[in-house]
Amino acid sequence: MIYFLDPNTLIEAKNVHYAMDFCPAFWDMLKLENEKGVIFSIDFIYNELLKGNDELATWAKTQKENSFFIETSDVETQMIFIES
Repeated sequence: MIYFLDPNTLIEAKNVHYAMDFCPAFWDMLKLENEKGVIFSIDFIYNELLKGNDELATWAKTQKENSFFIETSDVETQMIFIES
């Protein structure tokens, strides 16, 4: 099964339960599960996280390089957005 994370999942994790300095294992787990092909997010979420200009934005930039955030600009995906 593949999971796509929304922005609140990541923002709330950072702000409430899994602060990056308090629980780095959570963030390591996300990276590991992404490498296994289980957890992803999309470029819209990436762009939203960058607005925070904080440690989560820095983390997102690193994960974008690791293919955590999938591009949605391809024609097939855009056609699905139009249908929705």
